Amino acid sequence: MNKDNLIIELKEYLKQKNIKYYIDSFNFKGLRENIPQPDGSTSRLYVISYMVSTSKNKYDSDVIFYAYFDEKTKKLSYIIGPQSYEKIGE
Repeated sequence: MNKDNLIIELKEYLKQKNIKYYIDSFNFKGLRENIPQPDGSTSRLYVISYMVSTSKNKYDSDVIFYAYFDEKTKKLSYIIGPQSYEKIGE
């Protein structure tokens, strides 16, 4: 597993969706086990956090999002934000 490849894939996805992010904010968090899934199962996923500005306000406009990659396929599975959940590929 190459964490740099996961970060590159995430950046490409965000650029494709026209989502602005802080370039140096990507942080590989490692492999997480037994993450509950909406269907009741659990998965092993790699996690990367990154920061986004949600408004043009000078203060209190930065939020952290978490991107989850499937351990086996290394594909982006979903992104979770403070008030959002986006399943990739649906």
